[in-house]
Amino acid sequence: MLLLNISINLKGSILSPIYLLNKIDDKIKVVKSNEPSDLQKNGEWNKFGFISIQHPTRIGIEYDLTDYKEWYVKFIEDNYQILINSGVEDISLFLDVFYSDQCNFEI
Repeated sequence: MLLLNISINLKGSILSPIYLLNKIDDKIKVVKSNEPSDLQKNGEWNKFGFISIQHPTRIGIEYDLTDYKEWYVKFIEDNYQILINSGVEDISLFLDVFYSDQCNFEI
């Protein structure tokens, strides 16, 4: 069985994930985030804010991907102005594709 896990990665030089999350009403799963003011392990400050989000409750399953993929499109459409006003400069989608319990490739 084919499984699909999509992440939306949002990045911006002044993007604050904390501020953004307070503006978004949708339920989302936050995978990873960092503030522009966070200190990195090497002692340097981040040069940008970043947040990676996913569908709040599920992953895509073969033959039942339409609603799953539409959630991501709807999220961007519904929150586009909030994303831009919050400092998002780059939006990218990261796809993990699995077959049963084995990961075959990443896009």
